[in-house]
Amino acid sequence: MNDLIFNTYPIYNGNDLHVDSFGFQSFEKRRIFLPPRICNVYMLHYVIKGKGTLTLEDRTFPLKKGALFFCPINTKLTYHSSVDDPYSYFWINFTGENAVSKVSSLGLSLNNPIIYPQNAEEITEIFRRLISLAGLADTQDMALSCLFSLFYLAKDGKTAPKKKQSSTYVEKAVEYIKSNFSDPDLKISHIAEELHVSIEYLSKIFKEEIKTTPIAFLITKRMEEANKLLKLGFSVSATAEKCGYIDLCNFSKTYSKHFGYAPSKTV
Repeated sequence: MNDLIFNTYPIYNGNDLHVDSFGFQSFEKRRIFLPPRICNVYMLHYVIKGKGTLTLEDRTFPLKKGALFFCPINTKLTYHSSVDDPYSYFWINFTGENAVSKVSSLGLSLNNPIIYPQNAEEITEIFRRLISLAGLADTQDMALSCLFSLFYLAKDGKTAPKKKQSSTYVEKAVEYIKSNFSDPDLKISHIAEELHVSIEYLSKIFKEEIKTTPIAFLITKRMEEANKLLKLGFSVSATAEKCGYIDLCNFSKTYSKHFGYAPSKTV
C-alpha cells in the first residue's frame, strides 16, 4: 500500500465530533525526523508494521507493531520511524468537544499515549475500510462511523471481549446468506459490501470461526434447501430455481457432487 492522505471536509453534527483527515503511511528504509510541532487536531495512529518512537513534550515513548498511539492537541510532539525496522501506520485526525472524553475512555493521555489493543485484526480492518471511503459523497459521515467503531474496538479490546467483532461479522454473513441464498446473483462480494469489510477479511474470519469458506457455506445452504424441496415433491427445475440456480445442469452437477446421487434420485 502506498502512502495515502485524505481530507474529509469536516461537517459538524450532533455528536460534536468530526473527522478532519485520515490516511496511511509507510517508511521504506528511510528515517524521517519530523520537526517538533503543535497540532490543532487530535491524532490517533495505528502501527501495523515496524518500530519507531513518539516524543510528547520532553518524554519519548517506543513504538512497535500493534501500538495505537495518541497525539494530543496543543502539545509539542514529533514521531519518527526506526532505520532498521521502518514502520507503517494508519492515522486519523479529529476534533470536537467529545474528542477528549472519547480518547480518555481508552485510557490514553499525555502521560500514557500508547495502548496495545488485543483485537488487532478488527482494528486494522476498520482503518482499511476507512481508506476505501475516500472520495465518496458521504465520506464524513462514514468516516465518523469508522472513528466510533475504532473507539469501541480499542476500548473493548483492552479487556478480552466476550465476543470478538469478527464473530459478529460472521454471524451477520451467515444470516445474510440464509436470507438471500435463493438469489441467483448473490456473490460473496455482495456480503462483504453489506458488512463493509473486504472479501479477503470475510473469507479469513469465516474460515476461523466456522471452519469453511463463505462460498462453501452458501453452496451447502442451497443444497440442504434443495434436498428438502425435492423430498416435498418439487420438480428438479423448480427446486433449482428456488435455490438460486439458473443453469439446471450446474445445479444437477453440484447436487450430485454434494450428496453422491442425482437430484432426480432423491426420495
